[in-house]
Amino acid sequence: MMEKQEVLQLHERLNERFFGASGLRDERALEAALARPLASFGGDELYPGPLEKAAALAESLTKNHPFVEGNMRTAYVLMRLQLLEAGLDLSAGEEERQQLMLALATSRMHYSQLLAWLQQHTKRAP
Repeated sequence: MMEKQEVLQLHERLNERFFGASGLRDERALEAALARPLASFGGDELYPGPLEKAAALAESLTKNHPFVEGNMRTAYVLMRLQLLEAGLDLSAGEEERQQLMLALATSRMHYSQLLAWLQQHTKRAP
């Protein structure tokens, strides 16, 4: 899991590349999104596996909207990095990935649906 400062640097680089406005809109929203995949209750992780962690992170970053611009893009990249760190990658094509993130951003998809999507569209990374 990336630290907050690393996420801020990644967000800045993404916005430079894609000509987005940079800036943190809500620091607490970012901190909450980054903490969610690590949450536990009664000593048990709420998001125990890499798919669960990736889904929780992507949903929280997209919904919490911590950045001025580029929340969806940053959420996607961090979700993918979380999967790659676990030796996994997405098998879906670019169009499907874009539709996935739009569904998250417009609240047509929530955590459980995102997790199911990841379970169907994730493979071992080469």
